[in-house]
Amino acid sequence: MSPSPEQAYVQLYSLTEDMPFAWRLLGGNNRETGRSAMTFPDEPAARAAVVLFQRELHTYRPKFTRRHDNQWVWQLLRGDQLVAASGRTYDRQARCVQALNSFVRAMRTAPISDTIMVTSTRRWAPRTPISGLVRANGTNGGSR
Repeated sequence: MSPSPEQAYVQLYSLTEDMPFAWRLLGGNNRETGRSAMTFPDEPAARAAVVLFQRELHTYRPKFTRRHDNQWVWQLLRGDQLVAASGRTYDRQARCVQALNSFVRAMRTAPISDTIMVTSTRRWAPRTPISGLVRANGTNGGSR
């Protein structure tokens, strides 16, 4: 899949081809709107996780948090398990809520890109206050 310039799409990424994969939703302007909170052992597992996430999107519970710096972030939870988080912070709660609504609308139908981002030159540390990525098998994946 090659997304059109105005279409949101899901990008899979990893530090190397041998490291766990994660996904993120990019808008048509290539800005990240949200990302997975879990990592997956390989590309097929990450692709399957995106499809499952899209199918179950309506069942996740949103959580909005004001950080210590008064910036807002959103998270999506399955029960108590964090499954996705905002790709940036917001200065107002209303903007954070609006951003989550936009993420959900775009994510429902976003295609998964055929290309994979494999690079160690990116800033992999999450910009949102999540306790660390969790591998799909439930172990702590650290932050990337």
